[in-house]
Amino acid sequence: MSIDTTIAYKIQHPQTSRDLSLFQSCELVELDFFTQTQVITGTISCPDGMRILDMFNTPNAGLQNRKIEFIQIKESTTKDSESAQRRTIWLKKDLILFVLASDENLGRGVGARKDAKVYPFVSKTPMKLSVEVQKYVITGNLFQAKNQQTSDVLNDGAFFLPMTDVNITLGSQLFRTGPFAAINKQQIVSAVED
Repeated sequence: MSIDTTIAYKIQHPQTSRDLSLFQSCELVELDFFTQTQVITGTISCPDGMRILDMFNTPNAGLQNRKIEFIQIKESTTKDSESAQRRTIWLKKDLILFVLASDENLGRGVGARKDAKVYPFVSKTPMKLSVEVQKYVITGNLFQAKNQQTSDVLNDGAFFLPMTDVNITLGSQLFRTGPFAAINKQQIVSAVED
């Protein structure tokens, strides 16, 4: 589903709508946002040609001269509240523990679409990694370029760490699984190569 980005942005930020001329439209993407106190399921607008991970790792998400500290989420309705009105939630990026994609196609990234921008291909090798974030342990694949170590990926300038084929445990119980997770590096307690 696509929406006119300019219209969506004018509604949210009327004083700076001119900054969005970089993107023609957005795709609505459903994700689960984990914080210390709750899990929020909702949709975000991801500009065409931008990967989901880029939305979290880019300080200004493509908007010139504007630091984006909050992600706008349109909360999804639950089975119990189909008729309930969907709330708009502004979630501070720094306080997100991790983001989980449930849709298999989202795990393949923006390259899964035939009209997507082609990113430079860099051959990477999967490394099995377990990451402790607060009360969760996320186990999955971390991809490393040739001659890159896990410590290089953990210490690079990105804010969020991408992992694929993730299992999330809470205590010792399997809690959730998903094709893709973006983990806030500021929230990582430890990481262990498996």
